[in-house]
Amino acid sequence: MKRIYVCILTTIVYAIYPALSAGAAAWQEFAVAPSTDRQTQPDVHGDTIVWQQYVDIGGFHDWDIYAAKITATEAITVYPVAPFVADQTSPRIFADTVTWQDNYWGDWDVYITDVRNPAAPAEYLITPYLGDQQNPVISGDTIAWDDNAAGDLDIYFADIIDPNYPAVYIVTPFADNQQRPAIYRNNILWQDDYLSDGNDIFAADIWLRDDPSHFSVSFSAPDQQNVALSGDVAVWQQEVSGQWDIYGAKLIDGVAAGQFAIATAGGQQINPDIDRNIVVWQDQRNGHWDIYAYNLTTGAEFRITDDPFDQTNPAISENLVTWQDTRTGQSNIYAAILDGPEIARCTSPPAGDVNGDCRVNMADLSVIAAEWLICGLDRPEDCETNFKIN
Repeated sequence: MKRIYVCILTTIVYAIYPALSAGAAAWQEFAVAPSTDRQTQPDVHGDTIVWQQYVDIGGFHDWDIYAAKITATEAITVYPVAPFVADQTSPRIFADTVTWQDNYWGDWDVYITDVRNPAAPAEYLITPYLGDQQNPVISGDTIAWDDNAAGDLDIYFADIIDPNYPAVYIVTPFADNQQRPAIYRNNILWQDDYLSDGNDIFAADIWLRDDPSHFSVSFSAPDQQNVALSGDVAVWQQEVSGQWDIYGAKLIDGVAAGQFAIATAGGQQINPDIDRNIVVWQDQRNGHWDIYAYNLTTGAEFRITDDPFDQTNPAISENLVTWQDTRTGQSNIYAAILDGPEIARCTSPPAGDVNGDCRVNMADLSVIAAEWLICGLDRPEDCETNFKIN
């Protein structure tokens, strides 16, 4: 059964003005698709931003999904992704595929749309099941979501190589609630209230689809939520003495390395996202919500927005960061293209860079000195042998 559209597919072009790299911090914030409609929950991948928008079509109101492509010529092409009757919310994007949750059939289901042709997007229903399937996320040809079909929340995922016939698997057939997944390639993370009064962060390597390998990422009182993942680094918000801070950990061969703090300033830091070496989050240290960032390579924190109104729910992909913003009195989607030393990345790590900061200096020497003459061979007796390689 073909669903009902509530608006005509159109393409709108907005000019961005002036140059995006201008401003006090080497970039300028701009409205992605200025509207009197309420816009929230942005996500971004590459040069495309998606969000949910509360539309009014002839007195009929609901949430729809929209997208904007940021072009090299500093123009934005805006188009609807899911302009249907009922609510379409919580969009996520990877490459040319957008996923969202949709209550068109009376409960929440997961859909995807192929937006390679924005004028005629191809839509697919991934979860035609009873109960609610919500909070979808996507990486490559894999989608994950939380599902209450069993009476509590579990994490499921699907291969969508052929979206007409998705192969669905369960990740967490456990008691209590596993929800709000994050995904990168074969790792799925989620928040889990199984073992404590609050939430902890757990993960699964889904390389073996029918036999996921589970492991703990962060298990500490009282609460960890809203995990995000890029490469081998996970970030989340963690409650510490009644305040939310941002923490992270590396995932190495199915094990989470030691946690590290990212943002512990006064006020609340919540809703982190990460792409490559840049972490973004919303931050209340100035008495209102701003967007801040942290460079994992250089160890430098920097502020992205300084408007006195609230900026929340950030997302980042490469140099493009987006968020929802109330500076005009209505929640609209804003963005900035980051530039300058704040987003420095390590493209050629020096051979002597022991601590991973892309430099060789005294900090590396101190690490080497602390490990001097330590041998890591599997047999201790071999450490006394001088090997010669011909």
